[in-house]
Amino acid sequence: MSALLDEVLEAHGGLERWRAARTVRARVRSGGLLVRTRVPGNRLADYRLMVEVQEPRAVMDPFPRTGQRGVFDRGEARIESEGGEVLASRADPRAAFFGRAGLRRNLRWDALDATYFAGYAMWNYLTTPLLLTRDGGRVAEGERWREADQEWRRLEVDSPPTSTRTPHTRRSMWIRRG
Repeated sequence: MSALLDEVLEAHGGLERWRAARTVRARVRSGGLLVRTRVPGNRLADYRLMVEVQEPRAVMDPFPRTGQRGVFDRGEARIESEGGEVLASRADPRAAFFGRAGLRRNLRWDALDATYFAGYAMWNYLTTPLLLTRDGGRVAEGERWREADQEWRRLEVDSPPTSTRTPHTRRSMWIRRG
């Protein structure tokens, strides 16, 4: 880890608190062109989200319609009834975004595509900064950036391998104290 990551973790409750956490829950309202044009059903416009902190799992409820929920579970996507019955599933939804099958996904997604995308995205968003401490990742402080009277610190991240297989494994995060 780096001193900057230690500071970020501390500012977000501390590493031990993150390690003890089991779930993060949120109410989410989504919008924008991508959601309006690609996501079916209720378009994730207003839903309850639960992510498991220690494992890549997210539940979006209701989705794609009332009485159903989208479940992203360690890289798989499924639609369940309120009672937990599996209504549809895809074991490797990421693969469906490539090749011939991926052409349709440039225009419109089905409910499993949307569950996969929203599930891995929300799991990554809501488990950072703990995600950056997982085995196999690399974190280092990069060069600082000054703009006007502000100094921004850069955290260079090579994401740890997870079953979410995010499209971008290397990124920079810019952090300003203030």
